[in-house]
Amino acid sequence: MHQNHIQSFVRTIIKTACILLFGLLVWAGGSGHVFADDEPSGDVPPVLISATRSEQSLDSTTSSATIITAKELQDRQLVTVGDALRSVVGVSVLRNGGPGGLTNVFLRGADSEQTLVMIDGVQVNNPSVGGFDFADLTTDNIERIEIVRGPMSSLYGSDANGGVINIITKKGQGAPKATLSIEGGRYATTREAAALSGQSGPVDYSLSLSHERSEGFSRVSIGAEPDSYLNTTLSSKLGLSVLGDGRLEFTGRYWLAQADLDGFDALTFLPADDPAAAQRTEGLVVALSLQKPLADWWNQRVTVSLNTAQYWNKFLDTFLLTYQRTEFDTREQHVDWQHDLAVGGWMHVTTGAEYEGAMGENSGDVNRHTVNTVGFYAQSLIELPQGLSQTTAVRYDINNRYGNTFTYKIEAAYLAPTQTRVRAGLGTAFHGPTIQDLFYPNFGNPNLQSETSETAEVGLEQSLWDKRVIIGVTQFRTTFDNLIEFRFDPVCVAPYAPLGICPVNVDTARAEGQEVTLTLKPVQQVMIASNYTHLTAKDRTTDTTLLRRPRDKAHLGVTVTPITPVMLGAEVDFVGRRLDSGGPVGSYWLVRATGSYAVTTWLQLFGRIENLTNKDYEETLGYETAGLSLFGGVRVIGP
Repeated sequence: MHQNHIQSFVRTIIKTACILLFGLLVWAGGSGHVFADDEPSGDVPPVLISATRSEQSLDSTTSSATIITAKELQDRQLVTVGDALRSVVGVSVLRNGGPGGLTNVFLRGADSEQTLVMIDGVQVNNPSVGGFDFADLTTDNIERIEIVRGPMSSLYGSDANGGVINIITKKGQGAPKATLSIEGGRYATTREAAALSGQSGPVDYSLSLSHERSEGFSRVSIGAEPDSYLNTTLSSKLGLSVLGDGRLEFTGRYWLAQADLDGFDALTFLPADDPAAAQRTEGLVVALSLQKPLADWWNQRVTVSLNTAQYWNKFLDTFLLTYQRTEFDTREQHVDWQHDLAVGGWMHVTTGAEYEGAMGENSGDVNRHTVNTVGFYAQSLIELPQGLSQTTAVRYDINNRYGNTFTYKIEAAYLAPTQTRVRAGLGTAFHGPTIQDLFYPNFGNPNLQSETSETAEVGLEQSLWDKRVIIGVTQFRTTFDNLIEFRFDPVCVAPYAPLGICPVNVDTARAEGQEVTLTLKPVQQVMIASNYTHLTAKDRTTDTTLLRRPRDKAHLGVTVTPITPVMLGAEVDFVGRRLDSGGPVGSYWLVRATGSYAVTTWLQLFGRIENLTNKDYEETLGYETAGLSLFGGVRVIGP
């Protein structure tokens, strides 16, 4: 065991050195510059990439989308991406207990496996178990988070039924900027973070390193033993101007986390204390891309990426009453060649090909399983001066395990002179069976097909008084077919499922609802943002409500800058009643407050109060949540 820890530490040092080395050399070369204030780039007009694979204004997109900027992440003092997503319309976030607990995101009623997550365009959904666990993904070095609601398989392939969440890291620019922050708070929580960014000649760089430690609290509601958490995260983006107007870019993100877990009672199967249960997670996402225009109207980009994750678990087997250890490895490789063509000044065409190779392996299986996909996509975006925009996208995926899939999406938007914007869209998407679904020892089914969906939506947005008031309403309906469920079924036969229990394509479901947003900026010093989501999500085969989807969800956030160096904020969240696997979970209200004070241009104090009313609530049935918690810290900017 001691040797394993040493090996892990050595791996961490090597990976850290590889990602930082180039940026540190660049910094050394440009160290003669004067450090500037590290202001987030939130004042830059929002630019959206995920909806069309190319840059466009958020105001002009035909999709339903939300952008969370770096400035908002800092002002609201959000530590994890999962916490940032809680305030987004149409998004529900559920965490099993305290920091480090499994964190799932449900987008428009779609399962967590049916929402595609990307970091700088690299797909990071776990190919073995599906979905992405947001537990360890921090907001360090993030420029913005893009959330596109609705079917996106026509551009990105599998897993995009509910939509796409794309986390985009910062790009270095200007004189070197350095930031150091330290904070602490309840549950003996401490967090240190450092960042460095800038540009020197043809090279730009942005790097960050953070470490968090918390003694935590019992992960299960009936427990008494605290469950601790550790997280070290390193992020970088390095760019180089090449071939005249070309750009070579490297992005990398590495995290190493360890969380104490709890287990289940051997008799009741309810969550229960387990002092020895723990999980260690190591993730690495790297990408290298080359962008080079071939003509004034033709740009191309080639991207090669790698996404790996390793999990080590220790848990109590409730049947054998002995502790078991498991190791689980996944690896996913992508190659994407994209072309962007400008046609006549009013049409933009995007087309390309993508290869994806996924591998999954666990300690209980002697075999290493792979799934390979080749996809071809094309999209046209038409923007006319009369305020009309129209997008059409199609894609064909060829998979060596579960067959081939065709998906499409058609959207249109019209902006009237009254600043009234009307949108409508129709599209299809799919989620391929995971490696675990296909090959899990004694419970897999290699004959599974993809889960498919079709979504229709209409939206209306009205801007008033020079965008001081913006009101938006969206109605959507998604029908899911061929859903995968574990059943006792005759198709489950040896050698894959000798017990007769395996995943099969049996269910259909429907998720429909309304999304309402309201943004107010009565004066320059005050910003009010609110939203409400109403969702009805039912299994049409069994006529039951889908688990863990709240019927109602609302958010209200207020930011006030009474004087220049002071910023105050307050947020109220409501999550309605929902059904879990063990029964209903009650609704709850949460209140948080934030504040910051710029003492000088290089020193800032900040603090926040989580769960201001000390509400006793659960996100997931049987799992504890934090009570009233105070956090405070200091941020230093400069050399």
